[in-house]
Amino acid sequence: MSEIIFVDKDKDAELYEYYENEITRIGAATLCYSQIPNDFLEEALDVSEYLYVHLYDGEIRGFAAVYLEDNPDKHLYINLICNTKFHAMETRLNEGKERYSGKNIMNEIVKQAKQLKCKSIRLNAIKDVISYYFNIGFHFENIRLQREIESEREYIQKLRSAQLYGDNGEAIRYLDRIVGRFYPGFYSEKMQRKIGEEEDNDDRKEIAMEDGIPMVYYLPLNGGKKRRRKSYKRRSSKSQHSSRRRK
Repeated sequence: MSEIIFVDKDKDAELYEYYENEITRIGAATLCYSQIPNDFLEEALDVSEYLYVHLYDGEIRGFAAVYLEDNPDKHLYINLICNTKFHAMETRLNEGKERYSGKNIMNEIVKQAKQLKCKSIRLNAIKDVISYYFNIGFHFENIRLQREIESEREYIQKLRSAQLYGDNGEAIRYLDRIVGRFYPGFYSEKMQRKIGEEEDNDDRKEIAMEDGIPMVYYLPLNGGKKRRRKSYKRRSSKSQHSSRRRK
């Protein structure tokens, strides 16, 4: 059956190194569906502080490499999270045994974030998993207004639909919209300078997406109440003249 082992590098460096070596040996192609290169996998494991290792009957089936940050708020940053799916034959042979998914790893990260009194959990989502993270409670970082929340939901639903139906042109169109509207700092001088340094910079938004798009999961406030986003109602023409709208 499945279990998740939590390892704190500061408290048990030897155990951390053991799992770091084992995950590296198995490789990104197996654990992460070849979506990332092995050098990124090794770097993520090296710089992280915590490991969550999914074991099934003693075999590594997934992991998350995480570290703690204080800016822009106290949060856990997921450097990398991967989990292999169970094949149909495995499921039939092991019927009755509990089998974890990436959501179970995420639940353990949420538990630790609460223990550390973090305000959020953050990550950079590559294009293939944006809709997955959205469905488990993550949002783009710079969502502020109710109409932006509605646009976020619409764009992600249409992106996922295009991906499922193999409509690459439509998927690219909605990825462009997502980056242009929700990627914090995309139009900043620093980002544009980085894009300008690339040899092939025709697709500026594709270059920005190479490291994924920042997403955030806000933890419930003290007392168990979930954090709510403010909804800004449209004012009448009369009220707009009497006070300036916040943007």
